[in-house]
Amino acid sequence: LDRLLVERSEETPEALHDLSVTLDRIGNLARARGDLDAAEHVFAESLSLRRRLMESSGETSETLSGLSVALDNVGDIARARGCPDAAEQVFPESLALRQRLIKRNGETPEALRALSVSLDRVGAIAYTRGDSDTAEHAFAESLTLIQRLIDHMGETPETLHDLSISLHNVGKLARARSDLDAAERAFAD
Repeated sequence: LDRLLVERSEETPEALHDLSVTLDRIGNLARARGDLDAAEHVFAESLSLRRRLMESSGETSETLSGLSVALDNVGDIARARGCPDAAEQVFPESLALRQRLIKRNGETPEALRALSVSLDRVGAIAYTRGDSDTAEHAFAESLTLIQRLIDHMGETPETLHDLSISLHNVGKLARARSDLDAAERAFAD
């Protein structure tokens, strides 16, 4: 139905948005089933729609956020397929969009969390590629943001989960650098 609306509405922003959201839902279901081919296909189409929406509607908080999510979906599938080059092409763009959203809207808990997750993605790709300096910077910044969120919001299941991921990333990098004491501290936390 959403595709039909796009065809009949001459691609209004609302119709493009709705189709992109539907494609993201289909892609997430395909990913959950392990069908990475289908997920990759619909996430790529959603990304294309989000770029067109940005061009037609300009930079709004919604278009920036939607494009960032679409980029993350494409990158996550690339990473799941073992294609760090493809993920490396989209994650930095998503990170830049998240940074622009914070400059635009301020440091809301949602924006800080999204930025932290983007930093973890950039750090993970850097780690995979052997760029430990970039990975360290991204993981450390992500950890700082999560700690700020916990100070502000308290220990919620979501903030504790994010903290666990950040500490794991810091520990994994420390272990790879043979800094076993730092790795133990991160893993113990």
